[in-house]
Amino acid sequence: MEKFDLVVIGSGAGMNVAADAASHGMRVAVVDKGPLGGTRLNRGCIPSKVMLYPADLIRTIESASAIGIHAKIEETDYRLIMKRVWDTVLEGRHEMEHGVEHSPDIRFYNTDGSFVSDYTLKVGREKITAERIVIASGARPFIPPIEGLEAAG
Repeated sequence: MEKFDLVVIGSGAGMNVAADAASHGMRVAVVDKGPLGGTRLNRGCIPSKVMLYPADLIRTIESASAIGIHAKIEETDYRLIMKRVWDTVLEGRHEMEHGVEHSPDIRFYNTDGSFVSDYTLKVGREKITAERIVIASGARPFIPPIEGLEAAG
C-alpha cells in the first residue's frame, strides 16, 4: 500500500488543492475517473462560455441598429466555433496533464476510488492511504421531497 501526505478525489477544483500541497513538499495522489479538469473544464463552464461568446456577438450585431450601427451577419461558421471550443478545452487539459506528469510530488490515478477502511482507498487494483483526504468530486443539486414545495415554485 502506497502512503501519501494527501489524497484528492476529483481533478477539477481538487487540482488547486493538489498543486498547492505539492508546492509545499507534500506527496499527493489525485483520483479521478475521466479526463483531468473535471466538469468545469471538460463539459461545463469553460466550453459553455467559449460557445456562448459568438452567440453574444450575434445578438450584439443584431441589436446594434438601435444605437445607429448598421451591420449584418453574412455567415456563422459553426465548425470553427466548435473547433475553438475544443481547442480551448484540450489546451487546458493538456496543460494539466503536462503539469501532473512533470510533478514528482503528484500521482494521478485515472480510475474510480472507493474507501475500504479509514484513510484508505482502493484505486484500481491498488490501495493508497493518507492522513488527509479531500473529496472534491463535484456535486449535483438535490431537491428534498418536501410536501408542497413543488407548488411553491
